[in-house]
Amino acid sequence: MPDTASLHSHTPVVSAVDPRGLGIRSIAYLRTTESDEPTPLVRRSQCNVRGQQEMHWDPRLWKRFQENAGSPPTGNAIWSLSGKPLHVSHVDSGRRVAVFSAADNPVQIWDSRGTIMRYAFDDQLRPVSTHEHMAGASDRCVERFTYGAADAPSNRRGLLIRHDDTAGTTTAVEYTITGAPLDDTRRFLATMDVPDWPEDVAQRDAMLEADAWTTRYGYNALSEVMLHTDARGNTQRSVRGVDGSLGQVWLGLAGGVERCLLREMVIDAEGAPVLRIDGNGIQRHWEFAPADHRLKKSSARRGSDMLQDLSYAYDAAGNIVSTDDAAQPITYFSGRKVEPVNTYRYDTLYRLIGATGRESVSPATGPGAPAWQLQPGEAVVGYQQTYEYDDGNNLLSLRHAGAQSYTRRMAVADTSNRSMPLDDGQPPPDLADGFDANGNLRNLQPGQELVWNGRNMLFRTTQLVRAHAAGDNERYAYNGVATRVRKLQTILVGGQWRTRDVRYLPGLEWRTDQVTGERLQVICTEIAGGTVRTLHWEGGTVPPGMENDTDRYAVTDHLGSCTLEIDGNASLISHEWYHPYGSTAGCVARNRIEASYKSIHYSGKERDDSGLHYYGFRYYASWLMRWIAPDPAGDVDGQNRFAMVGGNPVTRADASGLAPSEDGEGPERGATVFDSALREFIITMFAMAFMLLFTIGGEFAFPTGESSDLAHATMAVIAGMVATAGWFAGASGRNQQTRGIGWALALGGAGLTAGPYLLAMFGGNPINDVVTNMFATSVYALVNALAQRLFGEAGNSVDFGGRRAPGGIILANGLLGAVAYGGSAFIAGNNRVADFLLGQPLTAGALKAGITAISVRHPQAEINSGRRRISPVNGRDAVTDTVLRMVTQNFGDLMGLLVKAILARLGIHLDQEDYRNAQRFFERFSGNLGNELLGPYARPQLPDHAQIAADEALEASRPPDQGGDTYRLMNVSPTPQTPFTPDTPGPTIMPQFTFGRSRSQTPMPQAPHNGNWWARVKAFLGF
Repeated sequence: MPDTASLHSHTPVVSAVDPRGLGIRSIAYLRTTESDEPTPLVRRSQCNVRGQQEMHWDPRLWKRFQENAGSPPTGNAIWSLSGKPLHVSHVDSGRRVAVFSAADNPVQIWDSRGTIMRYAFDDQLRPVSTHEHMAGASDRCVERFTYGAADAPSNRRGLLIRHDDTAGTTTAVEYTITGAPLDDTRRFLATMDVPDWPEDVAQRDAMLEADAWTTRYGYNALSEVMLHTDARGNTQRSVRGVDGSLGQVWLGLAGGVERCLLREMVIDAEGAPVLRIDGNGIQRHWEFAPADHRLKKSSARRGSDMLQDLSYAYDAAGNIVSTDDAAQPITYFSGRKVEPVNTYRYDTLYRLIGATGRESVSPATGPGAPAWQLQPGEAVVGYQQTYEYDDGNNLLSLRHAGAQSYTRRMAVADTSNRSMPLDDGQPPPDLADGFDANGNLRNLQPGQELVWNGRNMLFRTTQLVRAHAAGDNERYAYNGVATRVRKLQTILVGGQWRTRDVRYLPGLEWRTDQVTGERLQVICTEIAGGTVRTLHWEGGTVPPGMENDTDRYAVTDHLGSCTLEIDGNASLISHEWYHPYGSTAGCVARNRIEASYKSIHYSGKERDDSGLHYYGFRYYASWLMRWIAPDPAGDVDGQNRFAMVGGNPVTRADASGLAPSEDGEGPERGATVFDSALREFIITMFAMAFMLLFTIGGEFAFPTGESSDLAHATMAVIAGMVATAGWFAGASGRNQQTRGIGWALALGGAGLTAGPYLLAMFGGNPINDVVTNMFATSVYALVNALAQRLFGEAGNSVDFGGRRAPGGIILANGLLGAVAYGGSAFIAGNNRVADFLLGQPLTAGALKAGITAISVRHPQAEINSGRRRISPVNGRDAVTDTVLRMVTQNFGDLMGLLVKAILARLGIHLDQEDYRNAQRFFERFSGNLGNELLGPYARPQLPDHAQIAADEALEASRPPDQGGDTYRLMNVSPTPQTPFTPDTPGPTIMPQFTFGRSRSQTPMPQAPHNGNWWARVKAFLGF
């Protein structure tokens, strides 16, 4: 590993804050060679009196602003008094103006292209329609939402049962009791035109194709998909271990026998795979560094033959500085040794500035992919690439020396980051005309027009330009969450127009070709470490030299790029490797026709015939080394919204075209652990202070002693009844048609809670201390819940993209916390100062540090970093947390009292100190265990149960002529500018929408920081 200490010496990042703690200036020092003097690069921001960012500048535009005060900032915003961004402008993506309703829901949005988006809601504040009015076009209803009525057998009450979007219609017939869809059916529009959905259902159905594509799901008790049946009847069955991790995967083609795709999967303590044995016998191994869990080695072995043997080396900051694939041979070209080693150099901003590697003698240099070479392939040569950036993180030039030496230069706009290729000997491109007002690229190559829809998603590309006839083109359709669900290519063959159609369905791609008559199913099985794609041709249209029902196992590198494809017999189909920014450096295959069916390439993404890589929310042009549209998530990847992963494509990857991730996250993980521990310590001490105050006050008001005072017993009984009755009433709220059962459960729970208190009272045992402790515990629960909401976003935090944490982490948190908190009661004894400092806060901080250290290394974990402020408290969520904590912790009080009463009956009397310790042990043990184990499952449902109970009460009180369906209070932002990624393969087409009465998703959010940006925005706004 090269020594870069001298390069990075005296290049700190200096931040300045105002008296409110808000960042106003950041200075980074740039050096590309050791002999350079560090150059300061200043980022500047300006906030209003309420602490909201009004303007910000990147280093390039800040320097320009200092020279010319009339130069625009990188971005600016105007905020409403309620904290909503009314006007947001950015030099890359244009401006957006929004109007919100009294409930803070987006009602109308205008953008720089003149597009107007309008949203309509029902009386439950759920989205019911979306209208789009593009400049020069008529107003169209592009989305309609239909929700289920009271339908107990199908669990559809209040859930989305029909969604008409820009690609067609999705319907769901049945849901599980937890709200997961058991099926979803997609019907596509008969044309690729943007729809105008009428209100009448029959008229909407008439706009659709007759074919319906139905996918079905089977779940386990944790709502994880265990059985997936795709729209052609193929099944994918998962087998999980006792820890919940994936163990095996079986595929059954329609009408066929199941075969194993994954024999075994072993994960380490942090949830990362370390061993994978595929159904074809290939063994995959991953080795991680014990100190920071960075990937050190990854390999793929076929018996004694090594197919891939990658080793990674890092610098101190976690950037990859070299990779070595020992499975590839050392070759010679023109007397020079060519090794399968790549090396990388970075500047002090961690941008890639130099790379070496190997490539074939005819690598890709433009949009098109190079031709597949038959094994053993062409000779390979060494290459060297050098990159140059401006102060705004725009790539200015690439100098390539290798099989073909060339220099690619980019022209950048003066007042934005919009950039286009600069050809030698040609005048600079017209950057103003090269992009639309929202920053979308207009032409991929001269004459190859790009057309964008009203939501800034690519709608059409022109692939072949003809002088006297229409060109070949490719059109795309997206569902309501901006996922591409159809690709239709139209080409002119023999004077006739023919189509190639791809339908993207959950776990299946359906491909038809009018030119060849091909009808192909591509069954996609997602497994950590590489997807398995099974090709099944219908009607005997198997291409020559290929076999039907072939499994193609993808072997990937650390970025997810597909480097090897291996068939079901463990034979190599193809080998492809890449330049740092994603163009193909070389590709070798055993059969060119077979290799042409490979569609997954760099970063594990599909590469279209246009050369663009489809990432989900954006398209990436590898030959331009940048995105062709600005980031819809805002500044999550820096202030330059076109830059690819901040100029570090070797270490960092982008999963969906929104926010980058990287393998080496040691420093950020450490900060997250520290922040989480400190935050938990402060919150717990804050709550303990109130608890101690109420405990002392309660003891003063109710002196402890032998008593059976009816007033004290009544207080305890009422408290227990209220807490448990509320819990059981909420838990039974899912049974909408059985109110009697709900009341019976509530009263039964209240009686169960009150029983131990009554037993203690009539047994003549002291209960004053129980009463005091119970109310003090309730105060602690309330303050803790409020503090969690108040300080929850102060500093770094970790979550799982808005999903529930994995079962293993939940269980570990509950058990370890129960033991730690329970044991602290005995350690502290009756010393209240020790209990105040040690019994809870230090225990809470240490436990949080341990659990966070485990969580941040889980492959599904997402670090939310950079926020240093207090968050607004949402009342409904705070009440939910308070009730949950009260119930679980008071259950410990009940257990302590019950044990004491039983011992008293047996003639065993505990002294006051022993009893207090035992009671605190039970309280903290059961309280933490219940809160951590039940909380992740109960918190998402309790507010909805409460809403159901309120609906039912209102429905019962309505006169007969004012009846009607009542719905569960649902919540979702319909905003097309802020789509989200579904959690599981199941709800991909039919997501569960959520939309809150007192909070809403803003259509123009401030930049989230990391991970799943939709979940980050929801968490920021209180979702």
